Amino acid sequence: MKVQEKYLDKFIQENTFVDIYTDRYRNTNFGFIIEYDDEYLVLEKISEEGKPDGIGVFIRENITRIRWGGNEIESTERLIDNSKRLKNRIHIDFSSTVSIINSLHEYFGYVTVHIQDIDDSICFIGQIMDIDDETLVMNEFGTRSSLDRKMIMISIADITLIEGGGEYEENLKRLMI
Repeated sequence: MKVQEKYLDKFIQENTFVDIYTDRYRNTNFGFIIEYDDEYLVLEKISEEGKPDGIGVFIRENITRIRWGGNEIESTERLIDNSKRLKNRIHIDFSSTVSIINSLHEYFGYVTVHIQDIDDSICFIGQIMDIDDETLVMNEFGTRSSLDRKMIMISIADITLIEGGGEYEENLKRLMI
């Protein structure tokens, strides 16, 4: 067993609170690793304020480091109200990026996809209208201030992170659906 898999298994078994970095996209996420395979890693995300913030499915090769312990991480962990954490295990089909998108969409009723290689802050939140191995068409939620629904077509190959269930996204869902 490789060192990385040994520790990922340990984090899952011991419910270790971690901080995952994707330096290429200048992104850091607190949370609990709930599963992984050779290509993807699923994180139950927690905000810096200790609030549950949905699920993130990361491409493992984009993860540059994982930290645990230390003052900042442990302080954030103490803020977590465990009664508000995910209660039901989400079944995620890891067979492809498309199947992951479909799994999160089925569970949450929408999906958030990031295309960070173009710009690390770009993400789109919405409902799947059509999808195949190359292209995702979604009815985008728009922003909370604009409430502007529009259609968007995205290349599956450009997607770098898939999320659902975050506080901001859940609020948009309540406004849009």
